[in-house]
Amino acid sequence: MAIFSKNSWVLGFKGLAPRKFTLSAREGRGFTMIELLVVLTVIGLLIAAAGGNYMTSLKRGRDTQRKGDMRKIQQAFEQYYSANQKYDATCANMATGFFVGPYPPRDPRGVSYTTSPNKINCWAGPPSGYCACARLERDGEGNSQNADCNYAPGTYNFFCNSSLQ
Repeated sequence: MAIFSKNSWVLGFKGLAPRKFTLSAREGRGFTMIELLVVLTVIGLLIAAAGGNYMTSLKRGRDTQRKGDMRKIQQAFEQYYSANQKYDATCANMATGFFVGPYPPRDPRGVSYTTSPNKINCWAGPPSGYCACARLERDGEGNSQNADCNYAPGTYNFFCNSSLQ
């Protein structure tokens, strides 16, 4: 016998007896308010769980782009150093001819890396050098405690690159 057949067996006072399923008087009238609330609650919980994961992945993606941008800046400045045997006091001068794309670049939210809380700083010295930092959205993903390339043990919110020479 199939599970969902017209006839089903019901355990009653006199033992097992066949029983016919019939539709109730509510036939065709729709769902009760409780049924609708339960369904909407389940849908809301699923959306909330998926939305949180989605926002986290967006932040992670933007932070990854920021780290990549800081590495591109570092590579351009190091190429400038290799060609000139010194760093320039003006970051834009070091980027000219070595940085691919417009300088200064913009972070994924459209803010220039030269605008606070981000920072690209160059100095003539001696010693000459640079510090390029981006503020990350996710806590504990950075390597510096502030935008001045202060590297210290621990996890911070700034990702910085500084002079390698």
